[in-house]
Amino acid sequence: MFAASWDDDHLSLRHLMAQAMVPGASDEARNQFARDMRDMISPENMVRYRDVVDYIDVRALLPEVQAPCLVCHATNDRMQPAEFGREMAKGMPHASFVSYDSPNHMMPANDPEWHRMERDALGFLASHEPLNYVTRR
Repeated sequence: MFAASWDDDHLSLRHLMAQAMVPGASDEARNQFARDMRDMISPENMVRYRDVVDYIDVRALLPEVQAPCLVCHATNDRMQPAEFGREMAKGMPHASFVSYDSPNHMMPANDPEWHRMERDALGFLASHEPLNYVTRR
């Protein structure tokens, strides 16, 4: 479906994705996001992206992440269950998990939880000194 209809003039497939990713956004914002998706990624690269995202499993690598991480997740995310975010945070040694009462996978600025998420993210960043967390194997 991605390869056949991603680049057409109809919003159908992209609009369904926008609806699933940002259901709490305004109709205008969702429609703009659906239009923008066509410019963000080609149909061929969308197929490649989905092939990777749908089958990748990084759980075995999580203990190697040494950087502090803040895992933010909406409780009613229709793209990824909140339990996936909790599992990811539990797997990293320096991670914390925060959930937000929202249906949005990508939280729009009009989401009631936006200000709380912004405060949490800025607080997290302010509480960690800029350090070089990149390690080489």
